[in-house]
Amino acid sequence: MGFVFPIRPQHANSIFEKEKEVFVKFGGRLKKLQSGAKVIFHVSGEKFLIGEAIIKSIERMTSEEVWKRYGAKLFLTRAELLEYARRSPLGEERRKKELTVYVLTKVKKYRKPVSPKRRMTIAGYYITRDEYLDLQEHIRL
Repeated sequence: MGFVFPIRPQHANSIFEKEKEVFVKFGGRLKKLQSGAKVIFHVSGEKFLIGEAIIKSIERMTSEEVWKRYGAKLFLTRAELLEYARRSPLGEERRKKELTVYVLTKVKKYRKPVSPKRRMTIAGYYITRDEYLDLQEHIRL
């Protein structure tokens, strides 16, 4: 069905207010995610689900390739992307150089933030169809 990603408040603002439609993550490609899957964003620290999008495409590329191809559409600034490519949010040096690039479409911010029923992990989690339908009852898009 989809995936819930944790995201910092300033990056949520980039996606929902500044209409940046390209989201990147390190780590292995999430095998169950394909074009057409839902992505739901969880604001780190605030512990709320704030909006969603549909994955238009998924690719793997280096940070330089991402910036060259998507620069103005990316949810991070160039400086943020370079720092993210250098160090993890936990401060560890990155060994892998490729990011997973999610090009998004139909980005929608919820009218009101929604408290998730599951606890957020640092990597996020898959959401089932039933969980998504339950979420829909709370947000009434």
